[in-house]
Amino acid sequence: MSVLAAGLNGLSRLRNFFEQKSKESESQMIPFAVLGLGLYFIYNLIFNYQNNFESISLEHPEVAVLCFILLLKNYWPYRFKFLLPWYWFACVFYLMPFLMTQLFLQNQDSFVWMLLELSMALLLALLLDWLTYLDFLCLGLVISFVVYDFFHTNSFSSDAMEKKFFLIFFISVLIAVFLLRARNVAQRAQIRSQNLVSAVMAHELRTPLLSMRAGVLAIKKYLPLLVKGYHQALEQNDSLEPIRDDRLEALGKMGDEMVVSLNYSAMVIDALVAGFNNSSVEVEFVSLDVSQAIMSSIEQYPFSIEEINLVELLESPNVKIVGNEAIFVHIFHNLFKYALYKIKEANKGIIKIWVEKKNGKAHVYFECTAAALPEDALKHIFDIAFSDKEKMARIGTCLYLSKAAVERMDGFIDCVSSEESFIFILTFRLADNV
Repeated sequence: MSVLAAGLNGLSRLRNFFEQKSKESESQMIPFAVLGLGLYFIYNLIFNYQNNFESISLEHPEVAVLCFILLLKNYWPYRFKFLLPWYWFACVFYLMPFLMTQLFLQNQDSFVWMLLELSMALLLALLLDWLTYLDFLCLGLVISFVVYDFFHTNSFSSDAMEKKFFLIFFISVLIAVFLLRARNVAQRAQIRSQNLVSAVMAHELRTPLLSMRAGVLAIKKYLPLLVKGYHQALEQNDSLEPIRDDRLEALGKMGDEMVVSLNYSAMVIDALVAGFNNSSVEVEFVSLDVSQAIMSSIEQYPFSIEEINLVELLESPNVKIVGNEAIFVHIFHNLFKYALYKIKEANKGIIKIWVEKKNGKAHVYFECTAAALPEDALKHIFDIAFSDKEKMARIGTCLYLSKAAVERMDGFIDCVSSEESFIFILTFRLADNV
């Protein structure tokens, strides 16, 4: 049983590793698919040209199929999107270190194929981090040699071939390591500078906010007494300057409203300090009750009286995930901001929230029934520069922050649209004790 548990744990770690690395490579998937399709047709054009187009055939049609499916990744059904990390790395592994090396071995005496093999190794270095790169390159070359030796009679074991191959391998690894090292140094320098600015801003805002909170709590406690005293004084002395009744009522509620606003601001700052978009900051992830976290998000968001009545919590099972409450609340506050904007724009709609547990994951559904989202908006809804209108630029940025926060909690967020609503689907890891 322990061996089975260890195997399942190892598989889970491998899945999390692939998911994290695929998120880092997400912007490269479409260009990679387009490049693969282009090279595939060019290769077959040259191949048929060399044969004078006597019998036109398409070599390795699986390349076109793999690249075309990857090109349509944004249109995959939601239930299949969890396979994208595995599919991405399977495509990269098969098309580059395996297939390219197979073609290189089949054309041992070709100087062109030697250069193409070198180019493959360098391109692979630009797609992957250094650890995955070395694993994929070495494993792909070994498997290619074994497969080639098994299926072909012309052996590659000659001294000239071995020297040529190992020379290519040594040069490609050496150059790739330098490329990766330079890229990592530049990325770390940029991240460090961003971290420093974020940390300074967050901590500088935290101190005055705590001072304001102490003052607001005092206002909340004593302002109603002062208003009551004013009414009593006004009854005894008509010469006092009168204050309108609506303004007195607003003063009485001011303490509660300021506390809600301060709690909201404090939660945003806590999320910044937690570093949801900053991998160098240690964040404490614990077993988090999803229902309680959702309630905390609602309590701390500065809803108006009309807005809070638009939020409907559906009955859901008790689900616990691995997460951080400050980050989770930040996610929901950004989703509330976007949904309320859409409701105000459409002058209709409500927000429905429910939780499900299936396929070993926790799925949180956030539905807004204001209106459907157009297809072009769905494609770019989590982009940092997304806006369906000029005035939506600031609202759209909150969805980018939500996606960054979800990914910081090792989760996944997607958005689907129906006829008159849109749903944000948040997927998280279940806690170990669930």
